[in-house]
Amino acid sequence: MNTPKIEEINKLKPFQPCKCGIIPNDLIKNDNITKCERCLLRIKNYATGDIITDDKIKAYWQRFWLRHCLSEETDFTFSVLGFDKECEVKEMAKSLDKDQDGNFRPLAKWIENPEGIKTYKIKLADWFLRRYNRKAAKKILTPLPFYDKVSLLYPRLIGSIIIGLIVIMLEKDMWILPLKIDPPFLVIIQWIVLNLICWIYFTYESYNIIYDKIKAVKRGGEIWLVSTLTSIFLSSVLCLYLGHYLVDNYSKTYLSDGFIFADIFFFSSTSLFIGIFIQVIWEEKSITEPL
Repeated sequence: MNTPKIEEINKLKPFQPCKCGIIPNDLIKNDNITKCERCLLRIKNYATGDIITDDKIKAYWQRFWLRHCLSEETDFTFSVLGFDKECEVKEMAKSLDKDQDGNFRPLAKWIENPEGIKTYKIKLADWFLRRYNRKAAKKILTPLPFYDKVSLLYPRLIGSIIIGLIVIMLEKDMWILPLKIDPPFLVIIQWIVLNLICWIYFTYESYNIIYDKIKAVKRGGEIWLVSTLTSIFLSSVLCLYLGHYLVDNYSKTYLSDGFIFADIFFFSSTSLFIGIFIQVIWEEKSITEPL
C-alpha cells in the first residue's frame, strides 16, 4: 500500500480531484463520508492547516472533518494513517470554545448560537462515553449546567442494575437463598466470580470499540469499579429497608445476626450480572452511553 505523501497532499486545492477521482468540494457539498486515505488527509489539512484562511469556510471543513472522526466507517482508514480518533476529536472540541483572547474559534462562529454549541458538546461527550472515556466527556461538559451532565452518572448502567435488583426482589426465595448457603464464604466466591465476568465483559466491549488492549483493560476496570460500588450501595439500601419485612422466617435476626451481609453480597453481584445480561440481549448501545 502506497502511503500518501503529505507534501503532495498539501499542494492540492479543495476543487482539485484526488487520485481516486473524488473532489473534496463535492464531498462536502453532499456531506458524504470517504474512506480514501488521500481524501482524509486533505480534509484534515483544510480543517486544521493554513491553506484556508476564511473562518467561515474553514468551519465547514472542521465540521466535515469532525464528522469523519466520529464515523465508525473511517476506523480502519484512521488506523492505517496512524491517527488517534480521540485526539482528533479533542482538538475539534477546542474549536467549540473561545481562544485565549476570548474570541470564538471558527467552528463556534459557524454554529453561532449557544444552544447549537451545547448540542455539539453533548454529542461529542456521548461519543467519548460510548468509548468508556468518562474523563474526556467530563472535560467537554464542564462548562454546561448540571442537568446536561447527567450522562456522566451512567444512567443506562444504573438502570440495568435496578432492573436486576427488581428481578431478584420479586422472587422471595432469592432473599432466603444466600442465608442458607453453607459454608457462608461461598457467597463471597459467587460475588468474586460474577464480578470477574462483569469486568471481562466491560473490558471486551471497550476493546471492540477502541481496539487498544491497555486502554480497554484500564477503562473496563474503571467502569467495573463504578458499577460494583453502585450495585453494593443499591443492594445495601434495599436490604436495610426491605429485607426484614420480606424475609419472614428471619425477620428477628436478619439485621442482628449478620444475615444482611450475605444478601448484600449476593444481590449486588447478581443484579449487576443480570443487568448486563439484559443489556446485551436487548440493547445494541454500549452500557456507558446515555439513555
